[in-house]
Amino acid sequence: MKIELKCINEITPVFSWVLKDCPDIKQTAYCVTVSTTDGKAVWDSGRVVSDNSVYVTYGGDKLKENTKYLWKVTVTTENAGYESDWAYFITGLHNFDNIKWISPDKSIVSPIVYKEFDIKSINEYATLNICGLGFFEVYINGTKVSDELMSPVRTDYDSIEYSNTKYEHNHTTRKSVKYITYEVSQYLNEGSNKIAVWLGNGWYRPMGRTRIVEGKFNYGDELKMFFKLTNGSDVIESDLDCYCTDSPIIYDNLF
Repeated sequence: MKIELKCINEITPVFSWVLKDCPDIKQTAYCVTVSTTDGKAVWDSGRVVSDNSVYVTYGGDKLKENTKYLWKVTVTTENAGYESDWAYFITGLHNFDNIKWISPDKSIVSPIVYKEFDIKSINEYATLNICGLGFFEVYINGTKVSDELMSPVRTDYDSIEYSNTKYEHNHTTRKSVKYITYEVSQYLNEGSNKIAVWLGNGWYRPMGRTRIVEGKFNYGDELKMFFKLTNGSDVIESDLDCYCTDSPIIYDNLF
């Protein structure tokens, strides 16, 4: 029997798992274990008598930011006990006070932002925290970091201007955006490196975005982004050392 694991890691990690290839086996208890990559125990849920296997919330001490942790689950069934393989998750950022948002020239339809940097050695794991509004794709040394499309997910962003809408809207927003954390050690080189972030308008910038149902709405006229790449003591961030150029895209519309 195989146990398939999934961790949703936003502010606090939330764990779920599925017992595969065993439709007639029912879980009666579980135990979730979290440790550091060098094997130091961080949290143990203890044996919990429950058939629940979704959205089990981490209950230990505060985790360090930008840090990789291992986790597994031990499942007890009516007849036996089973232990999953180790999986991992990476925590995000705790402090956003010094995040360096940058905006390319607003005249560029779908800009690519570059930064070149050097590192002496590659850490056990390197993390990239990144957000690009509206959508982004990120490449390190010419390789796309993820196969995801249309990231990050849409939020209601900040203040918004509506006109000619066909439904009521209270014009309030939660002023939030989503960022993503990737593990990027495998994309880095010892010596010179280049990160490239390709931005698209998405839901964020209008560029002629009009539909009969929604009417016209506008969150802003400038695309924006930030990234923070951490490789041990090396920290590479979006700043004025970045440079920007046109991409091959000459028209960029959500629809």
